[in-house]
Amino acid sequence: MPPLERRAAPTPTTADGLYLATERDVHRGVGFDAYPLLRPIRGKIRAENLLWNSLEHARARATWEAPLRAIQALVGRDRSVWSVWLDHESEALSWEVRVLNPNGHPPLGILEPLREILAPWVDLLPSVRDLPDYAMLGLRFDAAPPGGVGRMHVELHRRGPSPRVMQVYRVEAGGPRLAGHDVALHPKRDAHEVLAEIKASRFVSYSLDRRLLGRTLIPELFACRRLHVGRRDHCDALGFSGVNVDQLKFVHRRFDFPEPMRAYLARHRDRLEHILFDVVTEYVARDGTIAHLRTGFRSCF
Repeated sequence: MPPLERRAAPTPTTADGLYLATERDVHRGVGFDAYPLLRPIRGKIRAENLLWNSLEHARARATWEAPLRAIQALVGRDRSVWSVWLDHESEALSWEVRVLNPNGHPPLGILEPLREILAPWVDLLPSVRDLPDYAMLGLRFDAAPPGGVGRMHVELHRRGPSPRVMQVYRVEAGGPRLAGHDVALHPKRDAHEVLAEIKASRFVSYSLDRRLLGRTLIPELFACRRLHVGRRDHCDALGFSGVNVDQLKFVHRRFDFPEPMRAYLARHRDRLEHILFDVVTEYVARDGTIAHLRTGFRSCF
């Protein structure tokens, strides 16, 4: 796919700079399946406003808006999934963008045109010349220091031994390294498998305290469309795909996102009620309870 072949359509904005919802919008989760609209879009705004607000809060929008718009122009409107992450120890924000690898074509797939369009801002794995087939590519980044140069870290998401499993590889100068996997399950229909997957943990001993399971599942989020039970090399992860704006507000309060971001979400709650979002938390057991390391939320742009 040649760079900038599929340009994103301009998005109309309000007087205060918000991006308005349109009939062309498609709302996607981490699996890139389209979510249904929950409400009519008249007077509503796009989920990407939350992304730009988080970057503004971190004083990182000037660094990352142009690269993100270049990605949007390359792959098309609403064909990339963004996430905003909060590290609960450092209180720092970070971000990720995922894009599909359209044909799985070697040697680099979608990484090759991404390298080209991002070259003005980011030197993206220049020493890597070949990659295995993969379904999705993730770009992780944080707020560059003032006057510094932004960096992006690459992850590959490859189909696992079953259709429900996605393997996660971190790509470094020496090539991809397996870093974990995610299993996608239905919260009700696959309830027994959900519990079995969560309990098969290297980081939490659920047999020692049954209350840990409830703290992991987060009952307020269990009314979702999919659960993604994840393993990483340093923690477990649990994703809730298809939560509404009020559940997202709960996440912002429960996990203590920065007050300006909570206020922004509350102020625009009614204009975001048509959208389903994804939420992810990474955790370990510590001092007899569940310690959440990072929490993120996702949508597309």
